[in-house]
Amino acid sequence: MSLHYQYADMHCDTLLHGLGKGVNDIYDMPDAMLDIKRMAEANVLCQFFAVFFPPRPEMLTPQEREKRLQAGRPEMPPDEELFSKAVSLMKDSFAGHKDVIRQAYCFDDVMKNKEQGLISGVLTVEDGRMVNGSFDRLEQLAKTGVRAIALTWNFENCFGAPNSRDPKIMSKGLSAFGKEAIEAMNELGILVDVSHLSDGGFYDVAKISKKPFVATHSDCRTLARRHRFIILMRAVTRWCAAIENIFLHRKNGKIRP
Repeated sequence: MSLHYQYADMHCDTLLHGLGKGVNDIYDMPDAMLDIKRMAEANVLCQFFAVFFPPRPEMLTPQEREKRLQAGRPEMPPDEELFSKAVSLMKDSFAGHKDVIRQAYCFDDVMKNKEQGLISGVLTVEDGRMVNGSFDRLEQLAKTGVRAIALTWNFENCFGAPNSRDPKIMSKGLSAFGKEAIEAMNELGILVDVSHLSDGGFYDVAKISKKPFVATHSDCRTLARRHRFIILMRAVTRWCAAIENIFLHRKNGKIRP
């Protein structure tokens, strides 16, 4: 049943799920958390589609690799190939259902699509490791249509350090490249996503960014105490940025500690 109001959702792993299943269309995937068919039924205004880069085999212990395989998470191709395949899957799916969804590159696109009764699909990246310290690559991602990048996932990369239970890692700020990259992303029109980022990196983003930044899939740590969740809501909201994870982690009617 369609909702009477529309909403924008800033993160889903539908593309990776589709690649793992070997499909060529993400319209109808009942076993995925989300697909285009259900987006239409839910009256979605705008959906962000993340290209997530799973940990490479050399990043994991043999036990962790085996655990991922047993969980049905196959090893993915190299980052460049994975990105290309994910983008192709998204664009091909949109082209096959152009009466339902269209890619958006800016706010005006979203509003135009809304007027035509279309969902807006926005391309994003989760884990900026593919940038590999290159401003040229960052610019190329923008030209490809990427409009948000989660700087880190759970491993350190060219942008900086990830969230961690280790206080030393958690306190690390952005790298020298990462600090310059924030300014570049502001200029290129790429949203800075602080989900998965260390506290130190979060502070740096809040200090450096001249434009709103986002936390596409994080809660407030005070309400749901997980190290990955955002600690300083005030720093985020002073930029009128978005924090998206509408449903708090609850158990038996209470917020889960």
